[in-house]
This record gives sequence, structure tokens and C-alpha cells, in this order.
Amino acid sequence: MAFQVKIHQIRAFVEVARQGSIRGASRMLNMSQPALSKSIQELEEGLAAQLFFRRSKGVTLTDAGESFYQHASLILEELRAAQEDIRQRQGQLAGQINIGMGASISAV
Repeated sequence: MAFQVKIHQIRAFVEVARQGSIRGASRMLNMSQPALSKSIQELEEGLAAQLFFRRSKGVTLTDAGESFYQHASLILEELRAAQEDIRQRQGQLAGQINIGMGASISAV
């Protein structure tokens, strides 16, 4: 049976890649460093590929990691968009609104 990548592994991988360190990613994800390391290790073992070069000052992506990052980022964005679509269909508006105003209005 083929290895099944879990969504928490994708989130963990993407955050480690963005932060450049397990420590930084563990803070952002609010999870322990050992749990995050285990998740990344299981992902690498399941894919039979090293995704990160580990260095004393953090991690960098391997070629395989770069490729996986592109796909993983798209997966997370599509998941976010799907969740937003469902919320909108249920009438639960969510999102961000930016309002700009000129200096004359903001001084009032």
C-alpha cells in the first residue's frame, strides 16, 4: 500500500520550510519540537526522500524538498479556498477588508 501523506505533515513541512528551522516552525504551529521533528521524519521516510538539509543554524530545502514545497503550498492554499467557499455558501462571511483614506479625512 502506498504511503498516505497526512495534512498535518504537509502543514508541518511547509511551516518548517517557511521558517527555516524546526524551532521557529514549532512556535508558529504551537507544537513541541520533538513532535514536529517526528512528523517531518515520518514524511521523509514515507516519501523515501530527504526534504531538508539539517544544519546547526536551521534547515534548507533539498531539490526534492523544493519540488514538494511547491505542491504542498498549493494544496494548503486550495484547502483554505475550499473552506472559505463552504463558509460563504453557508452565509458565514470571512476574509479581510482593507480601507484606505486620504490624509484630510484621517486628520479629522
